[in-house]
This record gives sequence, structure tokens and C-alpha cells, in this order.
Amino acid sequence: MPVRRLDYINRRMVYCYMVEKICETCGTEFRVSPCRAKTAKFCSVDCRAQAKAGRPNGRSHRVKKQCETCQTTFYVSPYRANTARFCSRSCTATWVCSLPHNRGPKPWMTGNNLRAGLKPTNAFTPEQVRGANNPRWVESAEFKCEHCGGLFALKPWRVRTTTRVRFCSRQCFEQAGCFRGELSSTYVGGPTTVRGENWRSIRADVIRLQDGACADCGRIMGISLHVHHKIPFREFKTAAEANVRSNLIGLCPRCHIRADRAADRALRAAREPDQTSRRSHQEQLDPL
Repeated sequence: MPVRRLDYINRRMVYCYMVEKICETCGTEFRVSPCRAKTAKFCSVDCRAQAKAGRPNGRSHRVKKQCETCQTTFYVSPYRANTARFCSRSCTATWVCSLPHNRGPKPWMTGNNLRAGLKPTNAFTPEQVRGANNPRWVESAEFKCEHCGGLFALKPWRVRTTTRVRFCSRQCFEQAGCFRGELSSTYVGGPTTVRGENWRSIRADVIRLQDGACADCGRIMGISLHVHHKIPFREFKTAAEANVRSNLIGLCPRCHIRADRAADRALRAAREPDQTSRRSHQEQLDPL
């Protein structure tokens, strides 16, 4: 009668009936799950090892050897039957150290004994070369912090590598704020962009006048609407000339790409006659 048991099939816990099998080694009857009905051959690990021991290529087919150092019996795989001599690395190291050329003291490992017992020629104590006693000692220069008013000292080579010695620490430098906003020597009057200083407000005016809609297809883009220069920005010398209201129009990204390509083609066509005239003039000068 088949035995019913709880098992996992396809990650689901279901009841299944066990399949009866016969062990190929001992002939004992055993039961397995349906998923192992075609692959199960042995009833236990011992029966499987016993079956593999009789095979020429089996895992359990080991070769018996005797260690040359400690005379201990050990087993190796068949491919090491002719080369294995020791049971462990320690036995291998013991045999290597027992060789004639490895016995006795090793001169190359004893070190240099040329000045053994003699005082070093450059012997000195730390106190003799510390601080002002060092022949290469250089006095530090004193400076006054512009923020806290405290005195601090720097070595001459630190002064040479620092362009401005004004603060005693990073904390005083950050609290002073001398390089922020209008106090900075590189301040130019607020944030600027590649389209000019007032480009943000000009762009906002164009979007507000068009209610955020594309002037070509009518698509509503809101504040993400692109502002296109009818004549490219690069054709003007200053940003004020390029950002006049008559030269600006709000377009969606797709229409903006088409407008840029059309403007490039128009400028290229306007320049072609000049290039043609130059080419014909060069041919007249050099007919060959």
C-alpha cells in the first residue's frame, strides 16, 4: 500500500504518495518521493559508498600509502599513487630540513657582523636633534588672525605655499565669510547664466505671455516650456541684443528641435553664395 506524506512540490506544500524502490547494493526495499523515482538507486550513504568503491573511477577508490617521515598510513587518489610520499605538510617540511645541505647554521641568515660590538658612527640621542638643537632648525613666523585676533605661527615653507595668510584655522575662515557674496573679489552681481544676467526673468515673461503653451503646436508645457531664439544666440555679440522680445518664442521640445534645424539650414544657405563666389574667384586665379 503506498504511503501518503507531506512534501514540497514546485514550492507548494502538498500531500504525495511515496514510491517503493529496491537498493542496488543490499537489496533492501525503501521509499522515496515521486521526484526521485527515476534517480534513487541506494537506500543509504553507506550503500552508495560501497557501490562506488568497486568502480575504477569512483570517488571512494583510494590508494593506500605510507608516510616516509612518520610511517603513518594514509590514502590518496589514484592519480597521486606514484607521487605522494608524505601524509601532511609538516612531514614534508621535516624531510626537507633533514637534507644535508639544510643542516647546520646558515651564514646568509646571521646578518652583518662587520661592526659587531662597536658604537655606531652616527650615534646621537633624540634630545640632541630635537627643536632648536637641530642644525636645520628654522624659526616660525607669527601672524595675526583677521577674525579672532589671535596669534598663530607658520613655517616659512608654509607661507610660501599659501597665497594669503589671514586666518588661524578653517573655522575662522568659514565664520569670517570674506569670500561670500559681495565680499568676494570675484563677485559680479548675482547669479548669471550662459544667456545673460537677466535671462531667467526674460524667459519667465515669455512663458507667462504664452500661458505656458507652445506657439507652434499648442501643447501645454507650463514652466517647462522652451524659449527659442529665432536668430541663434551665437550670431549676436552681446546677450542684450539676442534676448529682445521680438527674437524670442516659446516652443515645446519637439518644435524647438525643428526650429533650431530650420534656422541652421537658413544660415547655411545664406552663406553658400559667398563661398561659391570665393571658389569661382580662386578658379580664375588658378585655372589648373
